[in-house]
Formats: sequence, C-alpha cells, structure tokens
Amino acid sequence: MYFTTHALAGAVAGSLVANPAAGFVLGMASHAALDSVPHHDYDGPKAALLDVAVGAGLLLAVLPAVSGHPLPSAALWGALGGILPDAEVVAGYLAKKHGRRWPMLFPSHTGLLPHKNLPWPQGFWLQVLLDVALFLLLATA
Repeated sequence: MYFTTHALAGAVAGSLVANPAAGFVLGMASHAALDSVPHHDYDGPKAALLDVAVGAGLLLAVLPAVSGHPLPSAALWGALGGILPDAEVVAGYLAKKHGRRWPMLFPSHTGLLPHKNLPWPQGFWLQVLLDVALFLLLATA
C-alpha cells in the first residue's frame, strides 16, 4: 500500500483510542491488515516521494483545516505506526542501490503474511477510494 493509505488508516486506528502507545500499536496492526489486501506498490522513488508529500500534507495541513482541529496525539502515533513498517522497505531499496542486502522483519514483508499485488491502475484506484473514505472518517470524527 502507499504511504498515504497506511498513514490515514493508522490515524483512524489511533483515533479509536486515547492512548498514544495503543494508537501506535493499532497503526502497526492496520499496516499488516492493509498489506493483506491486494494493492499496487510504487514503481520508483519519484512516485514514493510524491505520495509522502501528499499523505503528510493531508494529515498535517488539509485535515486540520477541514475538521477545525489538529489530529489527536493517539491518531498521530497511529499514523506513525501505520507507516513505520515501510521504513525497512526504503532501507532495503537504498541498500540494494549500494549492492547490499537489508533484512525484512515485518510479517507482510517477509512473506509470513500474504502481500498480494493488484496491477496498475486498479490497485491505484482502490487505494484512492480507500484514502477518501479514511480521510472522511477522520474529518468527521
């Protein structure tokens, strides 16, 4: 899944609790759940950078402007938990560029949990629809 989808889902998961630590754990759980849904992954670093900018902008600027209040702490920690597992994917990409190997630890990245792909553009539009629904959930909470 894309950064924006993981961040928004993690924020929704975190918003279900008042505790930032619990929000973080729920965000990580949302990452595993979303990775089990067939989806499209990036084709390169430019798309990833654009997505990070969109996702961060939605959570930190657009959502507070629309809802009239900043995200609660537990929701922010949930968003962080939702995106953190993909840090190892970024590290793996960078290591490969330098001829090295980076071990994957997160269950959906090791193959322990299924991580199925959906081709472009279906996988892209699935995530856009999911992003809209997640954003609306956060904006109306």
